[in-house]
Amino acid sequence: MDADSSPNQMGWRCWLKAALLIGAVVAIYAPAFNGEFLWDDNEWVTENRTLRSVHGLYQIWFEPAASPHYYPLTNTGFWVQYQLFGTRTLGYHVVTTLLHAANALLLWRLLRKLFRAKSEAGAASVSEHVPFLAAFLFAVHPMQVESVAWITEFKNTFSTLLCLASVACFLKFLRPAGPEQARARVNWSWYGLAFIFFLGALLAKSVAATLPAALLVLIWWLHGRIAAWLWLSLMPWLAAGAGIGAVTTWIEKNHVGAKGIDWSYTFVGRCLIAARALWFYALKLVWPANVSAIEPKWQVDARSPVQWLLLAACVVVPIVFWALRKKFGRGPLTAVLLFGGMLLPALGFIDFYTMLFALVCNHYQYLACVPILTALAWAIVRVIERIPVRRLRLASAALPVLVLSVVSFTLAKTYASSEALWSDTLAKNPNAWVAHYNMAQVCSERGDLAGAEYHFLQTLQLRSVYPEAHNAYGALLAQQQKLGPAELHLRAALRLQPEHVMAHSNLGIVLAMTGRLPEAVREFAHAARLDPQVALYHVNLGMALQDSGDYEAAFCELQIALQLDPASEQARFRRDAVLRALRKRRE
Repeated sequence: MDADSSPNQMGWRCWLKAALLIGAVVAIYAPAFNGEFLWDDNEWVTENRTLRSVHGLYQIWFEPAASPHYYPLTNTGFWVQYQLFGTRTLGYHVVTTLLHAANALLLWRLLRKLFRAKSEAGAASVSEHVPFLAAFLFAVHPMQVESVAWITEFKNTFSTLLCLASVACFLKFLRPAGPEQARARVNWSWYGLAFIFFLGALLAKSVAATLPAALLVLIWWLHGRIAAWLWLSLMPWLAAGAGIGAVTTWIEKNHVGAKGIDWSYTFVGRCLIAARALWFYALKLVWPANVSAIEPKWQVDARSPVQWLLLAACVVVPIVFWALRKKFGRGPLTAVLLFGGMLLPALGFIDFYTMLFALVCNHYQYLACVPILTALAWAIVRVIERIPVRRLRLASAALPVLVLSVVSFTLAKTYASSEALWSDTLAKNPNAWVAHYNMAQVCSERGDLAGAEYHFLQTLQLRSVYPEAHNAYGALLAQQQKLGPAELHLRAALRLQPEHVMAHSNLGIVLAMTGRLPEAVREFAHAARLDPQVALYHVNLGMALQDSGDYEAAFCELQIALQLDPASEQARFRRDAVLRALRKRRE
């Protein structure tokens, strides 16, 4: 597809290829279309109060703590989708799948433009099949499934679309000359549009902060140097990226909770994490076997020779490619720099909450995989072009795409339900305590109390200091009338996290069931103070006060609960009972 051609000028082959690519994406992700909301989807969609009203839009943009993370453009996208689809998952999946297909098409266009510009600069021309194959690999690769089949990762596909649009505009800005052109000859309108798309990408997901550095690398690959005025032109981009990155880092620590002993790595330890993560992502792109929603978390060990060898390799490989750039060109070094640079925010130097249970996450490399996949496409095409029989060439080109598509289709099916996802994760990573915890929740919801108890115990065996597991297991035990053990686990949760709202509420329920009403009232009151906008906590407090005989206070709490949730039949029934008791007392 020619970047400068109108739709009427494009050949039928380009349209056929585009249709093939879109069809492949839709076919791969069709199994997840009618799937459930999974894992963090409750925080981002189903329980996200900012999506319910127009006032929520204000909160999304001007109250950073009101949303799971301060990605205002992403949350605005979720707000629009919630107005359209509510809690029906089909619409969300269709949007994300179409965004992924659009990203692949735009990537195809950009790669054609880049390789053409490179050949115009005097380099050897690259086969026209390389850009399409690279885009197809991007579209069907199993490492992309997490970003496309999981509704929460709408932020990935959305931010990537804006990043690619920014690159497309920036390349228009660079034409018609190279870096030696006078600033007066360039079209600054394209620069402005590129910057707007970049800001949008930042506000969708702050990992886009690496884009200006990636643009500098691309300019160097194209022309061998970077003019001073181009450095200056990207200074506002670098400043914007640094600013949004600082905001994200602060929110990750102080709002999301990425702080504490689990993030207390030394600088050397973080370098070892980064090196192993880079090789993990690269290997998974070449050989995507056993791709899991939660990858095994390895131990960071400065005494391990293997970990130091991986770090040394990360230093040596770019140096070797630099030394060989005159012989093999700037392409290999460019691919390595782009891959490592775009992954840099997710390599462990910045604390993210996911480091609690995994040091790598597959969705982190959604855009960063492009340079490696492009290099793979180039290598595949070079090999295939030596096959003398045309049909064998076509079959050889289709084989890796077909294999990756089948693996991705199989993996996408695991995102159809929580049970399928966590069963698949535990089969590949049996020590994933988060997966055990989530599987326990699945078992509990379907009434499999024995299964829930098994997975809660596995969670606590693997991570005894997890307050959420103690709280949920305590609630399960209370449900089975095992009140003594339930109280022990709920108090353990509060020792680990003194302001755990649900643990206070659940402990209040256990205390009320054992007849210790004054203690129950204190726990319910604590929960209502910690989160005064939840009607349930006021209902529980009102009921405990009613049972204690304090009808006036009970009426106040139940009235607050009805103001927060007018549809609460329990609150209405209890309030009316309290009113009758008050009238009877006055009579």
